[in-house]
Amino acid sequence: MAQLTSLMEIFLSSNKLKGKLPVWIGKLKNLTRLALDNNEFIGSLPDQIYGMSNLKMFSLLNNRLTGSISPRIGQLSNLERLYLGRNNFSGTVPDECYDLKKLEEIGLQGNNFSGSISRFGEFINLKRLHLSENSFTGMIPDELGRLTSLRELYFDANDFTGSIPELICMERNQSKRFKYLTADCGGDLPEIQCAASCCTKCNMD
Repeated sequence: MAQLTSLMEIFLSSNKLKGKLPVWIGKLKNLTRLALDNNEFIGSLPDQIYGMSNLKMFSLLNNRLTGSISPRIGQLSNLERLYLGRNNFSGTVPDECYDLKKLEEIGLQGNNFSGSISRFGEFINLKRLHLSENSFTGMIPDELGRLTSLRELYFDANDFTGSIPELICMERNQSKRFKYLTADCGGDLPEIQCAASCCTKCNMD
């Protein structure tokens, strides 16, 4: 397959594939969509993947991958959908990730990511943000409420503090813009405050 350099799409989801991600994938410079989700891949992301600058969709959902996201992810300048959920990734989101202005969907749920999400409002074309079941901390940024294309926000099972920003709740209640909005706002001592009728689901972390 490494010789198929004109290949534009690979869909190998749910095939019980095992081992490390092959480095030869990086030779497929014309790939626009790469889906390897629901397999049994292990190890970290090979550096060669970050050289695939034509990628628009990259899905590794539900594997056994580890390690962190390299700053080289900023080279994937055409990326629109990034799905890394249900793995064992860790570390923070590198600053270079915020150069990916075409991103519309981000799925990082079910990992061990940490740190602040204060710059996530820089993803100006974002439609869906799934951060559930990680170790993100700090406040949820007001800027997310200004992203006019954003429809789904999943914050539950993290370590956020403070409140769901008023602007987000206003958009949720008045314009009904947010279809889903989840957070750890349940129980007698919620980790995060969410105004009545704002969150669609309040979990107890």
